[in-house]
Amino acid sequence: MNTIVNCDIERFVNNFDFIDQIKGSVCLITGATGLIGSTIVHCLHALNQSNEANVRIVGVVRNIQKAVSIFKGYDDINWVTQDLSSTFEMELPFVDYIFHCACPTSSKYYVENPVELIKVSVQGSMSILDYAAKHDVKGMVYLSSCEVYGNIMDDSVVLTEDKMGYINPINVRSGYPLAKMMVECLCHSYAKEYGVPVTMARLTQTFGAGVSLSDNRVFAQFAK
Repeated sequence: MNTIVNCDIERFVNNFDFIDQIKGSVCLITGATGLIGSTIVHCLHALNQSNEANVRIVGVVRNIQKAVSIFKGYDDINWVTQDLSSTFEMELPFVDYIFHCACPTSSKYYVENPVELIKVSVQGSMSILDYAAKHDVKGMVYLSSCEVYGNIMDDSVVLTEDKMGYINPINVRSGYPLAKMMVECLCHSYAKEYGVPVTMARLTQTFGAGVSLSDNRVFAQFAK
């Protein structure tokens, strides 16, 4: 990893306030080779190295070769190869924390593969939530998107939870925000009915070291 990323991870380790809570836990990360998922894995590994946190990291990926190449020398990760558009079948004795990061982020992919996008987002997330409910996890984070707010026609109006914008349901590009909205509804429903302690993070544009060379978003194109 480059020096900037190493400095960021070192800063994280030195300022992490929950080391006692996470020691000896099992953390499951979906999308573990993606930008955010891989960063979480690097940070948890650094906690193990620096603070003897003894965290058992479980990375859920589609491409095991890619995962091994990214995390060379990491001996504290168990890899699970899983297509989240199908039933999530992994079995562990228990899981403490889940970071659900798996989702395509390329607009080009949304347009060319709208059905697959929805399957991965909705069916995959329901499988993860079922798993969380079954294993009585201590905490789960779902990475949502600011796109759930839709298209805001009047920027002068302060955006609150009861002022959502428009999303055209018959535009294939809308599969992404609509799927994110549906999964947020699922998260709230699982929390209410089954007591799953899930938190939703609505992210905006997120970029940094680890963005795929094939990423077609504008910031990646400028970087290239």
